Amino acid sequence: MSIYYADNRHANVEAYYGAQIREFHMGLHSHPRCEIMYVVDGECWVEARERREKLGQKNFVFLDQLVPHSLNVDSGSPCTLLNLEFSCSPEEFGLDLGKLQEKSVSFRTFLKKEAPVLFLYDGGNVCGALRDLLEALQNPGNHDSCLTELLLARLLLELSSCAGRERESSVGAKYVNQAKEYLLRHFDRDICVKEVAESVGLNQAYLQTLFSTHFGCGVMAYANRLRIEKACFLLKNSELSITDIACETGYNSRQQFGYSFHRQMGKSPQQYRKELGYQFQEGIHQQYYPMGN
Repeated sequence: MSIYYADNRHANVEAYYGAQIREFHMGLHSHPRCEIMYVVDGECWVEARERREKLGQKNFVFLDQLVPHSLNVDSGSPCTLLNLEFSCSPEEFGLDLGKLQEKSVSFRTFLKKEAPVLFLYDGGNVCGALRDLLEALQNPGNHDSCLTELLLARLLLELSSCAGRERESSVGAKYVNQAKEYLLRHFDRDICVKEVAESVGLNQAYLQTLFSTHFGCGVMAYANRLRIEKACFLLKNSELSITDIACETGYNSRQQFGYSFHRQMGKSPQQYRKELGYQFQEGIHQQYYPMGN
């Protein structure tokens, strides 16, 4: 049952494994348990709630009960996974989630969010907590329910902490950085959102949403910032004509460049160059390094 239902005060581990998977393809399925899938190394694809994410080292996903999801590991890219499934119910057996909620601010915040799916990056010690719990569960000779409950509590606290840092450390942020790096390498030629999205393995709509969250603009608006930044450098430090600068910065025409430049800078390229004064010096080569802020 859902971890977010107030009556489900107790959690119990139902299934777990740690394994290196060389190739695996499981279609969409669901189960009445919460699940954590953690990538120790390699990579895999997880789809849940219309999101498809590539998880790499130290990435993991939390799934609430009955969330349809799939797991795929491609041939030639083995993936080491740690997996845990636990149930939450009103039965007074197992870890008391109510007491954990009373004592932990981060866990209370996590429950209030009620996110059925969380794709996260381990910026803390989720891996250590998960490993210790699985090792205790795999040693039935030394099985101690109190120890298991303490280790499960530790894992949920680590999960809550990561969820609290979701914007900065999520897989989404990782893909934003990858897309940003791609734009930094290719912004000065004709590109489109589809190309950038495909380069990082995301759909266009989701990448646009991530850029809006992190930079306050869409993908192409961000690319345009980079183009204008380079144009300003060239206007100041080169003898190139306006038409040549338009070409150098990825615009299809001088008119398109002029319109875009004026919209962002509040003046035409000619006005910008005139106000700066002529600063190009013979024999001195200045290299342009995009900032990408």
